[in-house]
Amino acid sequence: LSLAATVATGTLSTKEALSGFNSNISWLVLLALFVSESISKSGLGKRIAYFLICKSKNSLIGLSYTLIMCELILSPAIPSIVARGGGIIYPILTSVIEVLNKNEKKENINLYLIQACFHSTVITSAITLTAMAANPLIVSIAGTFGINITWSTWFIAAIIPGLLNLTIMPVFLYYILKPENIDVNEVKTFAKKQLKALKNFTKEELLITFTLIGLITFWILGDFLNISATKTILIGFSVLLLTRVIPWDDVIKNKKAWGIFIWFSTLLMLSDFLVKFNTVYWINEEIKYLIHDIDKTLIIPLSLLLFFYLHYFFVSTTAYVSTLFAPFLII
Repeated sequence: LSLAATVATGTLSTKEALSGFNSNISWLVLLALFVSESISKSGLGKRIAYFLICKSKNSLIGLSYTLIMCELILSPAIPSIVARGGGIIYPILTSVIEVLNKNEKKENINLYLIQACFHSTVITSAITLTAMAANPLIVSIAGTFGINITWSTWFIAAIIPGLLNLTIMPVFLYYILKPENIDVNEVKTFAKKQLKALKNFTKEELLITFTLIGLITFWILGDFLNISATKTILIGFSVLLLTRVIPWDDVIKNKKAWGIFIWFSTLLMLSDFLVKFNTVYWINEEIKYLIHDIDKTLIIPLSLLLFFYLHYFFVSTTAYVSTLFAPFLII
């Protein structure tokens, strides 16, 4: 509707209104969603999770770190918090909780594991460019201000603070929630049974594994090899398509991916023209007027706090980024 409105009112030409669909960023998100769907359908995500649980330490914190590790491994290839956290990690987490609560309900333990998994999803979404749909949008908006961010530069900037947060967070939650420490051998036994039920690696899982290794390698080395993240995912998607790991029918019928592609491309276009029409600069001038009496040393921390708490007014992270990132970037 917003796209049609810009054309109907003469604000934009048809070519300008559809420019978001011509963006490398939009296609990066779409193709990554197709690849992530193959990870879920093949059972590879569950196999990785159950394998890591089998190898976890016999403690509650050890189990939480294992679930966090699953999230971290899957995050570069699944650019959807719902698909990753809700589609893969959450079903495994509920099974783990059922095993732990077999004899009696352990509310503090349940709360601890749920909180650890939830917060890890948020943190891992910031570590790589392809971990969340909003991240490529940030790159696109930054690009309109002459700030060039690639997959590797994003990763280099985010990996250390991200890993520090993932390391500290489970311990911090443990002392806040004070769950009883338990022996997780029953969970490991359950994971071994589930892993055994999956049997040997299928051809599809092996092809996806090698493709993912290739994708992450070329994303990291993309700057040195002059290969963009979109070109890399296009090649990876083509490999999975040619080997029939991703059937063409699945591509056509993936309503969720195409839906995200349409509204993401539209948001991308709107954000781009808000900058080109100087709307963002006008907002910036208004903000500057409101804060001109504030000590300059306080502006950045106050802006960060405001940017953080304004998130509560947005259900969608992508909508939040498209609305607020550009004005706060100028500040």
